[in-house]
Amino acid sequence: DHAAGWFRTLYVAGYLFIVRHVPWLWGYLYHHPPKRGGTMPPWLLKRALRPFERLVRDWQPDVILATQVTASEAAASLRARGIHRGAVATVVTDFDAHPSWRNDQVGLFFVPDEDIRGRLAATGIPADRLVATGVPISPGFEPPHDVAALKAKHGVRPDAPVVLLMGGSLGLGPMEAAVRALAAAGRPLELLVVAGHNAALRQRLERLAPSGECRLHVFGFVDFVAELMAISDLFVSKPGGLSMTEAVTMGVPTLAIAPLAGQEVVNARHLAAQGAVECLKPGEPLAAAVLRLLDDPA
Repeated sequence: DHAAGWFRTLYVAGYLFIVRHVPWLWGYLYHHPPKRGGTMPPWLLKRALRPFERLVRDWQPDVILATQVTASEAAASLRARGIHRGAVATVVTDFDAHPSWRNDQVGLFFVPDEDIRGRLAATGIPADRLVATGVPISPGFEPPHDVAALKAKHGVRPDAPVVLLMGGSLGLGPMEAAVRALAAAGRPLELLVVAGHNAALRQRLERLAPSGECRLHVFGFVDFVAELMAISDLFVSKPGGLSMTEAVTMGVPTLAIAPLAGQEVVNARHLAAQGAVECLKPGEPLAAAVLRLLDDPA
């Protein structure tokens, strides 16, 4: 809201183009950050975020709490130039220690766990500025939940396996292909599919007519993901740091699919190594993996 319009368009459209059409480029950029630190040149950040600079100059907050790397860079830049006279703190929501987070103007980093704390310290961030708090999520994801009442609320059969499929807020990943394959599996299933802001995907899914015992429930961008997780037997999603933390907190078995090269690959590996999620096996069709996990009592 407080970035120049041209920058906002380029930032979002550029990101979407890369992850949808040239994902290898995103992986390359992620693994080859600028040697100067940060993610973009300071002169570009200064021009792009002049509305944000005016907001901070006028309001002078005591603390700026950043939950994304560009926001963290922006706040740190204003502090370095003397425009922001308060503190800057940053929340790291992915399970990776990327050097782009490092910035001398950030007084405190809230990080997912002790392992990430140690690895971020190794990038040069002073250890006394790193606090392992876990990833902050809404209290709505704390159990218990009335599963029977929530199934009735969302029109879900009480006696059929429930699979929740998500592709983040942008509805990315092989969502449509997965739904088609599961709908054709001939199994009694309740498929809950959250398309997020991807209106085109939602419309295509709503036109599908699963046969047999499979029932499809399609949602757009919703604020009741906790309810959908609570009634699900399996959660299938790209491994974003927030959604994975929400699922682990809820205790819903989770299959991580289609990770973006970069932070999502690291998220999946980190959580799988701890037994918190399962990753799609190389060459295994997604529908086969879902049915395999549903048939595994453990």
